[in-house]
Amino acid sequence: MAAAQLSVGTLGVEGAWEVRTQATLLAPVRELNVPLARQAATLPRANLLISRRPAQGVAPAAALAQVTSEAAAAIPGFKTALQGVFTFADGVEGASASVAFGLSSGLRVLQQHVARVDDGILTCLVATAHDSQKDQLDELVAMARSFSPAA
Repeated sequence: MAAAQLSVGTLGVEGAWEVRTQATLLAPVRELNVPLARQAATLPRANLLISRRPAQGVAPAAALAQVTSEAAAAIPGFKTALQGVFTFADGVEGASASVAFGLSSGLRVLQQHVARVDDGILTCLVATAHDSQKDQLDELVAMARSFSPAA
């Protein structure tokens, strides 16, 4: 697996602003083979969202619990399962939660949320895929497992 360096550069900030960063990696487009279709149909693109912010004393499990409880309150049919410890490739232990929910278009979405804290920075990674893209979800979770903060 090739390493991708994530960087947002530098920015002059006045006062006591809190800095949060976010990056999204999108899987390649996958076309559906639909006989007699007038144009090619595509599945929604699987993606990996990476967000980082000051942890402010919040443990990874507590951060995920807050995110999933807020989502459950806002998204009908939101289901959370398999909450537990997630070990990253560098040995750091974090937290994990698997979720699923439906969209108004009839699509079903699967997500794997993982989180860790390093030097006071909370990193949350969310792998998202359509329920027919389980292979891509597994690939994204492997990418999330490989995360480590820049040295």
